[in-house]
Amino acid sequence: MTDKFDNSKPNIVLISDVTDTLLLSKSFGVFKIARELRLAGFEVAVLHHAHIFSYKEIKNCLSHLVNENTLFVGINNMFYLSIDNVSDNELHDGGIMYGEREAGALLPHGRSKNKDLINHIKQLNSNCKIVLGGPMAQDSPVNKDYDYVVIGYADISVVNLANFLLGKEKLNNSYKSLSGPMIVDDRTAPNFDFVNSKMEYKSYDCILPGETLPLEVSRGCIFQCAFCAFPLNGKSKLDFIKLEDSLVEELLNNYKMFNVTRYFLLDDTFNDSVEKVEMMHRISKRLPFKLEYWAYLRLDLLNAHPHTVELLFDSGLRGCQFGVETFNKKTGEAIGKGLAKEKQIALLKQIKARWQDEIMLYGSFIVGAPHETIESLEETFSYLMSEECALDSWQFYPLSLKDIETSQTTTSRIDKDPNSFGYTILKDRLVNGNRVGWKSEYMDNELAAELAKKYNRAGELHGKRRINGFTSFSIAGLGFDLSHSCNKSIIDFDWHLVNLRKQSRAIDYKTLFYKNFKIPI
Repeated sequence: MTDKFDNSKPNIVLISDVTDTLLLSKSFGVFKIARELRLAGFEVAVLHHAHIFSYKEIKNCLSHLVNENTLFVGINNMFYLSIDNVSDNELHDGGIMYGEREAGALLPHGRSKNKDLINHIKQLNSNCKIVLGGPMAQDSPVNKDYDYVVIGYADISVVNLANFLLGKEKLNNSYKSLSGPMIVDDRTAPNFDFVNSKMEYKSYDCILPGETLPLEVSRGCIFQCAFCAFPLNGKSKLDFIKLEDSLVEELLNNYKMFNVTRYFLLDDTFNDSVEKVEMMHRISKRLPFKLEYWAYLRLDLLNAHPHTVELLFDSGLRGCQFGVETFNKKTGEAIGKGLAKEKQIALLKQIKARWQDEIMLYGSFIVGAPHETIESLEETFSYLMSEECALDSWQFYPLSLKDIETSQTTTSRIDKDPNSFGYTILKDRLVNGNRVGWKSEYMDNELAAELAKKYNRAGELHGKRRINGFTSFSIAGLGFDLSHSCNKSIIDFDWHLVNLRKQSRAIDYKTLFYKNFKIPI
């Protein structure tokens, strides 16, 4: 297989975006799907960073990519934020704050473009299908503009769909939606051999030099926290972990092709097994470069296996997110976060004293968790605002519950049985799609949102919420050193410089995209 896109063969075009005024990050799923389709013999073009293109530019790109051999145009709109009604000039001004998510949109330019874009694609190839994938894919009227909706992990189902459209296979795990599209639902892909799978980018995937890329080491989580609705929760400890040699090969290829040395680890809980932490440490020593990565970690596991703290840092951990959620003992026990407050605080202090500003520690907290009183939250907030706090950044999130009767995505234990956790569902108070209002003994969803906003704003204004590790790794992906933004004040940081670099990198990406796909500007 040559390392160039050849649309004289059966091909697919994939569109994705992480809409952001300041950063230029890539989502992973669209490239993983491209990899599986390529292995099956299909040609795949990926157009990422859709928001940096004007609508006319995207239509022009599709005019040169879509032809009689194109089976479908695939959309992952998980990270879209609407830029509808924003002029092309304003998109490059740096001051525009993009709007809220607009469900069902084919592009971040808004649902108002759906009909025209579909007509444009159908004019290029009347048989070309429009397919939605990613975490926002579900059987819903908002997705009526798509021909197919592929739900969940699509490693197998998307290849089956491509072969079906080519007339080679029947379509599995599918049914016709009342809203119009065909639904393909093999959401956990149980027959996919994840352990032996490999990830590989092509030169025409337009990875820019020194980007921070996503890395999938494993799938699923060994825990089943009451509020969490991730797929593959409750897996066995050593299930769904990639082979060490495959990961080394992937990291070496990315380094040689794109000079990539930094990664976002996508594992729901990276340190869910000592064996995985030890494997990453071995991997880091086999590389000819200094690996740096960001990951989701659990404090209770670091406490249970203290030697892994050193292994993590030595293997390249420079930023992490702890789902602390609460310091309230009763709340922690109810949701699956049982480590005592005193032990969590002591461990954070130990890590911070050892590595100081070489590492970025971020903690997330829930407002409205079971048994959590406002007084308990205020106590947590006071600690986070104090000089004793070892977290470099933190954020409060209001508890979000799904309507179990209408939700087609995975649901949490609280979603399934809210009464047993002390919640009354307020069905007349809808919150963003299939999210529902709720009330408990201590508060309701509106007060929870208000408190979270108040705490977060106060922390930002007083310099207690600094730039977190994920954002710092994203900034570094624009061509900065990590030290440029590591633990810097959100208020005082030079965001204008970041925006200028983002615009420069956007031009680099578009130029490379046009060159690789031979698209005239």
